[in-house]
Amino acid sequence: MDKGTTDIVAESWELSLHKNGMSVADNGIYKGMRFDEILANNPDFLGDNAKSFEMFPVLIKFIDAKTPLSIQVHPSDEYALANEGQYGKT
Repeated sequence: MDKGTTDIVAESWELSLHKNGMSVADNGIYKGMRFDEILANNPDFLGDNAKSFEMFPVLIKFIDAKTPLSIQVHPSDEYALANEGQYGKT
């Protein structure tokens, strides 16, 4: 890929069940399936710890930190669940 024509991507969500960035399998037997569909058909994929949460408790993302990042304060689970309907961040 020609780096001169590539847009800067500040953040990419690699594993997500978030409604605004649902992961989709790129290959294999689940190719083209949304992550929520895969888990609905294979609940054991969650393992015992994740099953105890109402929602999938993990979001894996890559952040381009070539330049300094802003300081961010993330809400607690209690605040985020009450106001955003999702878990907070640590």
